Amino acid sequence: MAKGKASDAVVGGLVIATIANGLGLLAQASWINFVVTGGVLLLAASVDAISRRRRSTSGL
Repeated sequence: MAKGKASDAVVGGLVIATIANGLGLLAQASWINFVVTGGVLLLAASVDAISRRRRSTSGL
């Protein structure tokens, strides 16, 4: 079961908003916004999965 904190959700929302705002200020195409946001979400999910797997195998 996944356990998260409200502060983690707020930080995640701020990251997504910052990406959207920054790419908008750089006048990038909307598809680039989707690709970058998807890449960041994929990276975050991968890092979380790897850290959870390491934590479970080490017994912490």
